[in-house]
Formats: sequence, structure tokens, C-alpha cells
Amino acid sequence: MLGEIGLRLYGFAEAPLYKASDSYEYIAKPNQDIMRFGNHIHYNSYSQRSDEPDTTKVIILGLGDSVIFGGVQVDQDDIATSLFTKETGMQMLNISAGSWGPDNCAAYLRENGLFGAKAMFLVVSKP
Repeated sequence: MLGEIGLRLYGFAEAPLYKASDSYEYIAKPNQDIMRFGNHIHYNSYSQRSDEPDTTKVIILGLGDSVIFGGVQVDQDDIATSLFTKETGMQMLNISAGSWGPDNCAAYLRENGLFGAKAMFLVVSKP
């Protein structure tokens, strides 16, 4: 029983939940705030691994695959988009999921819009 409690406290009980999409295959379910393997993981109401879009800031879209997404192995404060936001005062929205390519990103933007962004940054891994 102590082992079970310890593993739950470390985050083994809270896996991020995903939803299917006919447009872009899959994405994290919106409005999640969990701890997994000791890392804080947060998804806003648009399923982005970011705070809610802030219209008082310059918004940059960070689009891509697992490299920008970070997975559950990287704490929310340590992913590239969070570091960029903290360092620049602009807001980079993290619109990504593991194995996403340009087609997934484009489908997400067609469905959800550009969030008033001034620029986009696309990261995709070489196959």
C-alpha cells in the first residue's frame, strides 16, 4: 500500500488525456493541470501546452512535434515555449503533439484560427 501511495504521489496515476480529431488526428484534452513523473503539465482551453492566449501581449505560435511539445518528461516551466515567453515578455503558444507534422499543425490552425499571432515558429523532426 505504501508503494501504491508513493507512486501516485510521484505522478503515476495522472497521465495526460488525449482526444481524437478528424482534422489533425489527436491532441491533448483541454484544461488539464496535472503532475506526471514529478513534472507539472498544463493544457489551456485550446489544448495548447501554454497559458490562455493573452491579447495584451505579442503572440507567437510555436507549432510542431514532440520536440516543442516536450512530453511528460519536461516540466511546464522548462519547455521551449515557456522559456521564450518568460525571457521575452511575448507569449509563445505551444500548439503541438508527439509526431505531429506540418499537416497536423495546418489543420489545427484552420479549425482554431491564428489567435492574433504576429509570427509562427514551426519545429518538425527529420524522419
